[in-house]
Amino acid sequence: MDRSLRLALSFLALSLTIVLADCGGGGGGAGSTQPPAINVTITPTAATVQAGMTIQLTATVNNDNSNLGVTWAVSCSSIPCGAVSATSTPSGKPATYTPPVTLPAANLSVTLTATSAADSSKSASASITVPQIPGFLGISEAHVDSVNGMTRLIINGKPAPPLWFQYSEDFIPSHIQFLAPEVQDAASHGLHVYSIDFRGWPWDNQNTAPLDFSYADQLIDNITQVDPQAALILNVGVWPGRGWKPPVAPTNADYILYPDGSQVIDAYHMSMASDIFFNGFLTSLPLLFQHYESSSYAVHILGYVIEGGSDEWFPVDIWSGPDYGPENTQKFQAWLQNKYGTDAALSAAWGRPATISGAQVPPPQPGRFPIISDSVYDAWNSFNAPPGTTVQAFYQLPLEQDWVDFSAYTSDLFSQRILDAANVFRTQTAGKRLIGIHNGYLVELGTSYNGHLRFDRLLSSPNLDFFGGGFTYLDRLAGGAGQEGAVVDSVNAHGKLWFNETDLYTYLAASGPFAQNFGSNPPTADLTETVDVLEREMAGILVHRSGTWWFDIGEEGGFDDPTIWTPMSNYGIPQFNQLYANPQQYRPDVALIIDRNSILYQKVDIDMMGGQRAMLRYALAKTGASSGTYTLDDFLDGTLPLCKVYVFANANYLTDDQIAQIQSRLNTEGATAIWQYAPGFLGPNGPDVTRASKLTGIQLSQSDGSGYSYGYRTAGGPELG
Repeated sequence: MDRSLRLALSFLALSLTIVLADCGGGGGGAGSTQPPAINVTITPTAATVQAGMTIQLTATVNNDNSNLGVTWAVSCSSIPCGAVSATSTPSGKPATYTPPVTLPAANLSVTLTATSAADSSKSASASITVPQIPGFLGISEAHVDSVNGMTRLIINGKPAPPLWFQYSEDFIPSHIQFLAPEVQDAASHGLHVYSIDFRGWPWDNQNTAPLDFSYADQLIDNITQVDPQAALILNVGVWPGRGWKPPVAPTNADYILYPDGSQVIDAYHMSMASDIFFNGFLTSLPLLFQHYESSSYAVHILGYVIEGGSDEWFPVDIWSGPDYGPENTQKFQAWLQNKYGTDAALSAAWGRPATISGAQVPPPQPGRFPIISDSVYDAWNSFNAPPGTTVQAFYQLPLEQDWVDFSAYTSDLFSQRILDAANVFRTQTAGKRLIGIHNGYLVELGTSYNGHLRFDRLLSSPNLDFFGGGFTYLDRLAGGAGQEGAVVDSVNAHGKLWFNETDLYTYLAASGPFAQNFGSNPPTADLTETVDVLEREMAGILVHRSGTWWFDIGEEGGFDDPTIWTPMSNYGIPQFNQLYANPQQYRPDVALIIDRNSILYQKVDIDMMGGQRAMLRYALAKTGASSGTYTLDDFLDGTLPLCKVYVFANANYLTDDQIAQIQSRLNTEGATAIWQYAPGFLGPNGPDVTRASKLTGIQLSQSDGSGYSYGYRTAGGPELG
């Protein structure tokens, strides 16, 4: 081979070797083009942020040629975690972290993570501590106990005054403005318990979308941002929540049908007989508890009020008449089947041929519905019948036994719904929250079908701790007796707590958005009358060992005056602390006895309630004697303590055994009995005036015509004398 050719080939081989070596597997020599890896840093990496403050954090992304910056995420030891804004920032630009409004009792540990938008595998984190609320230990457990025959509220193992403030919290600018100053007034006078209408929480949506609790969360945050030590009573209603998707959609049959054929197709007018609606409520409740009982909100929750029907567990628009819808009719037929069993037994009871499968809600009688023409408060003492109409005090038996049965069915239905719901509340909260309802309105609620006449079932339930309701609408201002519209002393005797809902319109409400709609429930005239009325009510609940919540019912700032709160700080809190330290049962000299069962037989919807129960209770309060209000059930079974005088307000329907029990106790105690209007007149065999004579020991006779009068009007009916 030519020497020059050999040299050329050798040079070519050397060149290839050098090139291959440069392109080979490892090494990265001086000519490498590999870009440096992205990395994220954050400053500060740790910080403490006080509630109500903010902190800025800056994330820097190194080697990010695309300049996409970072995205921010927040996690924490107990939701809510707070928020970061903006959720995306360029490298080197700060983001702001704001702690949550509602904080746990312990320190809240928060992690803020900044992740590279260009490379999600690269991130950095900062640890934030939000210190616990000074002096706030949180609510770990609450219940009621009974010591020496007196019921007490217990929070975290210690007796606590049964006092709180309620605000409905509609998101109306002219209303919500009053919330913060009233909460501040309450807190500055030592009150830290608040009740809110807790609506807007999401119902079960069959997992079609994430549940959005933001609206309901805000209701709580509105309170806790003003009073970080707030303890909350959440009023949870049975009406469908946001996003509900039931397995079977409700139809018109699931809504109330009124006697005039009208229906309102909205959640509030759902029929209490509708299983679609009520089962939707029960299956959605665990979602509510999962969100709130496992979050920072939990330590602020003292308990729950279960609301239904008209909020207070009587039928919606009760004055318009009963529910004639098909769901209610079917439930009524099932109730009749359970009571009578056969068509023959039903026919005998109703005094006419009848079948269980064909039974209907009793048809409305001419002139009966609507019971009143305007507002219940404007015409409370007037039966809405044309002039000259005979007013019947009692249903005619057996011809109107269907009304008695329907009324009993309604109370059975409502009480069973309450018991079913209370069981879920108790189970889901592991027994560590108070559970209450509005019920027991045996003194000041009209109609026989009012849904409250199985109060005995509710009093015996281990899943209910307290009951509440508005104080009287008839005698509430200065000079009046005030008083509760329920059998408050029976509640206490059963180891439960009663709460007076003091929904007082004050002089401040006179200039509020509802100033023209007070009806016969006018506001107080001035600050002096307001404080006088609140002091009277405070004295009353101390005597009866009950509690109260003050309620800005119109949300117009009716309690937005620090002086209004002095009855709480001067009397309520210190007096309850003293009373609870040495608990003693209330033992009145006089017991006013209300029979829930006799109300089933009262046909006149308003006048019997007013004349027999409400007005008698007011008159008794003004006698100067110590008095209490109890059920006949408690007199018969001995729950009612020994008294000197027993006033039987409406013992109209009694069995022979009950008559014997009443006489036996009266004779044993040597007590005085005062009988009012037809005691024992009705029995299993119908009306019989001789039974009234046997019960009272007074020779009585029946005379139909002009009956009772209580200062407003006179109604016709059977007069016994």
